[in-house]
Amino acid sequence: MEQRAAKFQVPLPSGPEPFATLGVERGSPGVLMSRAELYRTYAAECLQIAQVVSDHDHRSRLVEMARRWHELADKAERTPEED
Repeated sequence: MEQRAAKFQVPLPSGPEPFATLGVERGSPGVLMSRAELYRTYAAECLQIAQVVSDHDHRSRLVEMARRWHELADKAERTPEED
């Protein structure tokens, strides 16, 4: 049986560079991030969303996701990146 994800609204990025956290700028080829930097960015975004989510379960899951992203970032820093 297929499970469906719970629905909840997340505020979309706004401002002049909504995709800056992904290393993309308008009008340029973008800035490459290391895996660790990217994972830490994902963790920060989870925590930002958790601050505005009213449902306790969703907030808890987002905080847990942030913790796991940080763990992956730590692991990525210890593991050499391949080209």
